[in-house]
Amino acid sequence: MLPTFLGIGVNKAGTTWLHNLLASHPHIWMPRRRKEINFFTRHYEKGIDWYRRFFPDSAEASRYQVVGEYTPAYLYDDRCPARIAEIPTVQQFLLSLRNPVERLYSAYGHKVRNRNYRDSFETFLDEHPHQIDRGRYATHLKPYLQQFDREQFLILRFEKLFSDETATRQTIAAFLSIDPKRFPDNTGARRRNATFVPRFQRAFAAAQSVIRMMKKWEMGRVLGLLQRSGLGPFLKRLFGRQGKEEVLPDMASETRTRLAEHYAPEIEELEALTGMDFSIWKRDLPL
Repeated sequence: MLPTFLGIGVNKAGTTWLHNLLASHPHIWMPRRRKEINFFTRHYEKGIDWYRRFFPDSAEASRYQVVGEYTPAYLYDDRCPARIAEIPTVQQFLLSLRNPVERLYSAYGHKVRNRNYRDSFETFLDEHPHQIDRGRYATHLKPYLQQFDREQFLILRFEKLFSDETATRQTIAAFLSIDPKRFPDNTGARRRNATFVPRFQRAFAAAQSVIRMMKKWEMGRVLGLLQRSGLGPFLKRLFGRQGKEEVLPDMASETRTRLAEHYAPEIEELEALTGMDFSIWKRDLPL
C-alpha cells in the first residue's frame, strides 16, 4: 500500500509535532522506521519498490483509513510534484507554514544546537542562502498547484497549531475524513520540538552527528528503537537545558526589517495563491 497523503513542509514549522499527532491516531498509518523518507528527493532512483517497503501491505492497510508520510523537503524540490503525480494513491497534502523570518531564525538556532555553530545570525545568512530561499513559500508551492488542485491541500499556519489544539485536530480530521475523537488526549504541544540550547554544545553536536550518520546508513529501525526509548529527552538531560535566551540573542531589528521586506512580495503572492490571510507575518514591515 502506498500513501494516500503526504506532508510536504516546512522545516521548523511544527512538522515533528504534526507527525507525532498523525501517528497517534488509530486510523492513520505513519512510517515507523523513518520519520522523513525523502523518497521523491534523495531516493527516487531506488524505485517504487524501495518506497513501498516503508508502508503496510494490503492486509495490514485494511485496518487504516489513510496512509501517509511527512517529509518537509518535498516542498523545496521542483521535481517532486510530477514524481508524486505518478503515484495515483496520493490525493492529499498537508503543509504547515511559519512566518518566514521566524522560521529562518529557528533554522539558525538548530544549526547552533546541532552543529555547534558559533557565528552570528548575519553570518549564517551569508553562508546559507538556501535557508533564505526556504521561506519563499509561494515560489515553491506554485509547481504543486500547477500539478494538483488547491482543494487537495490543507495549509496550516504554525502560529495557530498550538493555540487551539482541539481545533487543529478537528481541522486535520475533517480534511482526512477521520474521527477527531480518536486522537489521544496526551498528544499536546509539549511533544513538539521546543527550542533547546545545549550546555555542552560540542558534545551534543557530536551525538547529533552520530544520529545523522545512522540515518544515512539507513539504520532507521535501530534509531527508531532508541528514540522510542527516550533518546531525545535523555540527550537534553545529559547535555543541557531548554531556552534560546542563553545563547541566541534577539534578532537585530535592522536584520528583521530587511528580511521582512525581502519576504513581503512572497507573502502577498502566497495569499493570492491560497486565499488565506497571512497578515500577521507583516508586522515587522516599516509603516
